[in-house]
Amino acid sequence: MKKYVFIGICFLLFSLTVAQAETMYVREVEITLRKGPGNHRKIITMLPPGRMLESLEQEDGWTHVRLPDEKEGWVLNRYLTSKKPKEFDLEVLREERKMLSAQVASLLEENKNLKEKNRKLGSETAGSEETFDELSKAYETLKNESSDYLKIKAAHQKAVAQLAEQREKSENLEEELARIRRDQNLKWYLTRPAMKGFMYGAGVLFVGLMTGLFIAKRQSRRSSFL
Repeated sequence: MKKYVFIGICFLLFSLTVAQAETMYVREVEITLRKGPGNHRKIITMLPPGRMLESLEQEDGWTHVRLPDEKEGWVLNRYLTSKKPKEFDLEVLREERKMLSAQVASLLEENKNLKEKNRKLGSETAGSEETFDELSKAYETLKNESSDYLKIKAAHQKAVAQLAEQREKSENLEEELARIRRDQNLKWYLTRPAMKGFMYGAGVLFVGLMTGLFIAKRQSRRSSFL
């Protein structure tokens, strides 16, 4: 039973809503659309004659209406009619055409802006790709140069090590030569007195020999005189 009562209440509310949502039109004069019922309420916009409205509710000589663009507000009841004024059909059509033209112009402008953004985005994308290519080339160059640098560095370190080894060998060789020279000088110094004695003996022998020859010659001369 409760279920049927609930369905009936819903149907009644729906019927009231449908009944309230009535299509109305503005009469022969331009009227104001206000935020609430009353002339002291803020004006939202001006409505031209023949403008189609959707009546939502009424209160104290005012009607709550909704425009085709979903704007809502309040207008005086006496300026509304449920019959579409034939003399204002052309004006309504012109107004609708004006609105449609404005929408088309807005869409064209938006499309133009989108095209411009797309063009800039394409240019930026191309620039980004070019920058990426340049960075990739620079990276490859740096990587190759780094590889060459590491090779040169390794060769340099090897050359430095070999040079140090050669210097060490050279120093050892110089020390060995110095030692040999010292040994030779020492031997010569140790044998120097014997050499002097030998030379002295040879000199004495030579002097004795010459003296003997001289004496022998004198004796030979004396014998020839006798």
